[in-house]
Amino acid sequence: MESRLRSIVHELANVLTVIRGSAELAKHKLELDHPASRDVDNAAYAADRAVELTRELMELTAQR
Repeated sequence: MESRLRSIVHELANVLTVIRGSAELAKHKLELDHPASRDVDNAAYAADRAVELTRELMELTAQR
């Protein structure tokens, strides 16, 4: 069970890396005043927060 949990947390981290990278690429393609810029910023912020939560989960699973 613990091994499966670690695997899931690791895969979640990988998915979040792709989301964060895609948001960064999109941001660089948009003009600063583009209407979607704020949405891309929000997506990047949410991905960053999710990465932090995933790190906490990784620490918890490492302590088991």
